[in-house]
Amino acid sequence: MLDLRIERSIDVHATAARVWDVFRNLDDWPRWDPGCAWARSLTPEPWLPGGLVEELRLPRLLGARPMLHRARVEHVDPGRHLEWISVLGGVGGRRAVEIRPLPSGWTRVVVVERARGPLVLAIRALGIPREWARQMDDALRGLKAAAEGHPLPIVPGSTARPPGQDTPPAEPGGPLRTPVDPRAT
Repeated sequence: MLDLRIERSIDVHATAARVWDVFRNLDDWPRWDPGCAWARSLTPEPWLPGGLVEELRLPRLLGARPMLHRARVEHVDPGRHLEWISVLGGVGGRRAVEIRPLPSGWTRVVVVERARGPLVLAIRALGIPREWARQMDDALRGLKAAAEGHPLPIVPGSTARPPGQDTPPAEPGGPLRTPVDPRAT
């Protein structure tokens, strides 16, 4: 009961190299992930083991505040697999992103989120895993659209901003900054 696992996937009509190029560009995360206000690297190269990535997440739950998410990269096979650990909202987590080329020339992107800790009981009781899965689906649809070169979807009720309105609610390191130690998992 103290563990949570959510897996989502999507097939993208683009090469694995194209999907990886879109995914690894942190500056563009807010353009395709409606739950991301901004993202940046805290290390010279974020996509190496030990690399640090920071983003401001915009949860859609009623009354939820934006949350600073800092993750430490644990494993990378460039263009194929990425895994990081983090703490978000007091819950230790691990995310794995798999980018799998398919025989058809398409690419399957699989994201697995794992959370662990006593707060998982409250997360389950509040029904948050369903919303978390919806937000993962929104991000995957945005990644698909960006990799395929389509206009990015605006999901009803999401935090996505239309083109020209890319100003996030807080700049990196701004007033919502709270220290998070990814080693705490």
